[in-house]
Amino acid sequence: EAALDALLLSYAAPGTARQLVLGVFAAARAANVPCSREDGSYNMLAEDGEPCGTAPEWCFPLFCIDLLHRRCGDLAWLRTLYPYLARYLSWWLRHRRDEQGWLHYHCSWESGQDESPRFGRQASGGTLMEHIRPVDLHASVAQGAAILARFAAELGRSHDVLRWQRVAA
Repeated sequence: EAALDALLLSYAAPGTARQLVLGVFAAARAANVPCSREDGSYNMLAEDGEPCGTAPEWCFPLFCIDLLHRRCGDLAWLRTLYPYLARYLSWWLRHRRDEQGWLHYHCSWESGQDESPRFGRQASGGTLMEHIRPVDLHASVAQGAAILARFAAELGRSHDVLRWQRVAA
């Protein structure tokens, strides 16, 4: 949600918006940018105790960052931010993919669609639901990978371009 807020803030204070986005990723205690309170404690824990972060489809952080970059064109900011974004999407590909390659949420809190009936019966938003293969998560990861491929090309990171293009495809 911070990326969406930053995108809107960028119309009034683009520099502050870029700092906000970079700060969220740089200060995150883990690659999946787990949701936390001001004191650093996690506010979304799945029933197995795993901290949950925001999924790539919830408020579309990579899409919002892409729009922010297109508006501002700050290459130095993008160069600093890119490794965090690559780490974030890589985390999802590594930790939220089953043996057959399908993506999943750990629980509905992680999806941002807390306790949605689309995920079946749940004792709470922390109920594990790795058996569901949500199309919106697959689409947002593909979109995010295409964005990262473009960013990598813009930054001259040719070795990353093909990787992200393959993920997008």
